[in-house]
Amino acid sequence: MPMEIQELEKILGKNRVISTPSVLKLYSSDKSSFDPDRTPACVLKPRNVSEIQNIIKFSTKHRKPLTPSSSGVHFYGRTIPADGGIVVDLSEMNRIVKIDARNKNVTVEPGVTFSQLESIKEQGLIPLFPLCPPQEKSALTSYLEREPLLIPKLEYYDPILTMEVVLPTGEILRTGSAAVTPSKFAEYVVPFGPGLNWNQFFQGAQGTLGIVTSATIKIEHLPQLDKLYFLTSNSLEDLIDPLYTVQRWLLGRECLIINGLNLAMILASHNSEIEKLRQKLPQWTLILCLSGGVKLPEDKIKQEEEDFLDGLKEFKAKPSTTLAGLEKSILPMLRQSYKGQHWKLGWKGDFQDILFITTLDKTSDFIRAVGDTSSDIGYPLGEIGCYIQPLVRGGACHLEFTLFYDSLNKKQRQMVKKTYEKLVEVLFDMGAFYSRPYGSFLSGITYERNQAYSRVLKEIKEIFDPNNIMNPGRLCF
Repeated sequence: MPMEIQELEKILGKNRVISTPSVLKLYSSDKSSFDPDRTPACVLKPRNVSEIQNIIKFSTKHRKPLTPSSSGVHFYGRTIPADGGIVVDLSEMNRIVKIDARNKNVTVEPGVTFSQLESIKEQGLIPLFPLCPPQEKSALTSYLEREPLLIPKLEYYDPILTMEVVLPTGEILRTGSAAVTPSKFAEYVVPFGPGLNWNQFFQGAQGTLGIVTSATIKIEHLPQLDKLYFLTSNSLEDLIDPLYTVQRWLLGRECLIINGLNLAMILASHNSEIEKLRQKLPQWTLILCLSGGVKLPEDKIKQEEEDFLDGLKEFKAKPSTTLAGLEKSILPMLRQSYKGQHWKLGWKGDFQDILFITTLDKTSDFIRAVGDTSSDIGYPLGEIGCYIQPLVRGGACHLEFTLFYDSLNKKQRQMVKKTYEKLVEVLFDMGAFYSRPYGSFLSGITYERNQAYSRVLKEIKEIFDPNNIMNPGRLCF
């Protein structure tokens, strides 16, 4: 498309239109996906909303598909251009536009990474973190993809307040209170109204309904005092009822359950340490952080601690403030992005996640099913990572299994692919709710078995994107 490249260079400039084969290859695959590689025709790097509107105008004119991409690292195949076309790399739109400490929000562009967003700690503020995100991961992308946050309070479940989206028609849509600018009401950042809560249309949509160019997201004040507690067991059942109690009593801040393999990989400073750490750690660990803010932090922690210890007296698993001598490493793990190579890539080089939503009382059944199914195929349960994140104060949970393998080893890759595909179906039949059906295989199963839902998604896609230029083939196969 030489003539078209020249047209794009007039829109952006030569240095932001990339067609070098070696660079395009980097966008043809990602770190964790069995989807086939697809090389884009070119990569564009816009820096503002006006340029994105011109790109969409070009795409509509020439019927070239657009695939938005924001992060410096990608997983699950969602930024692989399924139908070729153009990748719109938003990494240079990376301004922190506004910080509102008093009302605990910050406005960011899509290229702002977690590492960059961590700079607000200097002002006594802190982002809302998922579990150990890569430094180069776009914070906004993480929130749009509904990655679970470590703080299971209901008010953090949806961290996006308002957003600005360039629609496939080239029009700009602002959601929530941002929609009524320049009204003074727009100074108040709320996601609902006027009318519909439009935010949810663009969450989990994988760039198929528009390009999000900025959003106002929730942040928190950095705690002044913290105290970590651990409950450990070699049986997950020993931790579920205590976790229900902790969440029902509204205790603590960060809270999660993680198995020994995942925790060892996160804490290891080098690959050679992973096995040694696994031997020291219990099979399952419940982590709870009690925190105090600016006002009377000692009193707050003391009260929560008394309630916590009293509420867990009846259970077999007993709280402790130590964890195999590793407790000092845990809090930084919860409050920052992961430095260096993503921790899931450290053990064998590649991984494949299976993640879904269920309830805490069903997690043990799912884990037994994973153990039985994977063992039958030949992939041992002891080599599967597991992470349980309570949501909305324990009313539901995110359950995540990770299969690790070396993609250069054909036998391992085939084994993991077979295990993954079998597990996806087994767990689906047990009631796993795949709210993020990443990859063509999982998307196919999810949407094929929900015909009415699939039909409505396609109708919504046709309304927002009548020319089908936005990441076609991703939302619904």
